Amino acid sequence: MNDLVSLQKDSGLIAVLGVVDAIRAAQIETAIDFNYTPYVVAGFLFCCLTIPMARLTDRYARKKGYHGAGGHL
Repeated sequence: MNDLVSLQKDSGLIAVLGVVDAIRAAQIETAIDFNYTPYVVAGFLFCCLTIPMARLTDRYARKKGYHGAGGHL
């Protein structure tokens, strides 16, 4: 589960490899008209995905008895 969360957090690095993700799409749109709203939307989507996934991972770890892994968000 931690690997899944880490992969999702590192998805911004995927843009270097050529795959268009939310951050790269926001960069392309911003370059066209200098409107930074796509970055705000991409950041919001990032938070909407990352925070619940981290919470779910912590809950799963506590259920399995791993008490030392959880950080506070």
